[in-house]
Amino acid sequence: MGLPVCEEVERTGYDRDAFGSAYSSLEDEIIEELPKSGGQVYTPYSCKLFDIRADGTAATDIEHIVALAEAYDSGLLESQFRTFAGDLVNLTIADPTVNRNEKSDRDAGEWRPSRNTGWFAAKVVAVKKKYGLSVNPAERDALASMLASDSSRTVTCN
Repeated sequence: MGLPVCEEVERTGYDRDAFGSAYSSLEDEIIEELPKSGGQVYTPYSCKLFDIRADGTAATDIEHIVALAEAYDSGLLESQFRTFAGDLVNLTIADPTVNRNEKSDRDAGEWRPSRNTGWFAAKVVAVKKKYGLSVNPAERDALASMLASDSSRTVTCN
């Protein structure tokens, strides 16, 4: 996959606020790229449908595919925090229950979506390459498994 592999160190000094919150205004752009059915949008991880509101948003969470804490653990430079947080390549939407209770700040070695695993793994690899981030051995193995078992690189929810 072309990613450096190394063990992650204990998380110390992580401050989520250092990443800013500019991404919170990007929900309509994120939704634009996802499959829809009528006036609803599918969430990539579970394919749950949510109504699209008049302002283009939905009752979902904006989700960082590579979590902010995971990027910090994987060597993201402080000068890149805000750019990383608002990078549309690393943003999707998720059912709040999935985002907050299941995925949270876990990496691909600790969590995988129930749907669209090939898309998810390809996104993780692309984001980590773009920012020069590492993977730990468990994450490397999980990503390789997801990429091998699901050749789709697009979100499908049929």
